[in-house]
Amino acid sequence: MMDAGNEVDDAEGVTRLRRRTVIRGAAWAVPVIAVAVAAPATAASAFTCPPVSAAAEWAVAIPARDTSGEFTTSGNAAWVSIDGRSAWQLSKDNRSATQDAFAETFSEIDMVSGATYTFMIEVAANYLNNTPPNPGNMNIGGQSIQIRLNGISVQDYTTRAAWSGGTQISMGTSGSRQWNTFTFTYTATSSGPVAIDYFNRLAPGLSNDDILVAMPVLVSCVV
Repeated sequence: MMDAGNEVDDAEGVTRLRRRTVIRGAAWAVPVIAVAVAAPATAASAFTCPPVSAAAEWAVAIPARDTSGEFTTSGNAAWVSIDGRSAWQLSKDNRSATQDAFAETFSEIDMVSGATYTFMIEVAANYLNNTPPNPGNMNIGGQSIQIRLNGISVQDYTTRAAWSGGTQISMGTSGSRQWNTFTFTYTATSSGPVAIDYFNRLAPGLSNDDILVAMPVLVSCVV
């Protein structure tokens, strides 16, 4: 027989703890605290960006697909080499004076679902006749261009924000062209070819401002 306050021997000589001894010991036990540790977020992984088609591989539609308002005489709606850039240039004069006119150039870029693509776009523009308009004429002769991906406008630039809304382009003259640099991101929702489209809109009138948009540049691609 051992101390009655702590242990007691059974018939086979096996020592058993009394119930009150167990309870007294439990009161002094140090609790074990489970600490939840958040798993680190998955780091974005960069990968080689897909190529952008050369200018010769972009299609051109005048008028733009699913629109009317054809241009009537000479002008320029083509990919050109200018200021060391390959750029889409739209400068049309003496066309319909009663309705908007539209033109576009488009291609495709292979993308991966869930990946985020950062684009850089350079845009330049001149007022018609290279002459800044009077304040009362800001709704006349304007031109805007949307950058569309899969048919959705992701950027919208304009020569006259009072006419069309969108981001105002810093204007210059043909002899001192001012290029504006913009960046934006796009997250692909599916894998495969994604349509990219430069979509121009010209206000009614016999002449319009000119717009040039350089070939898009993919500066980063992460997933």
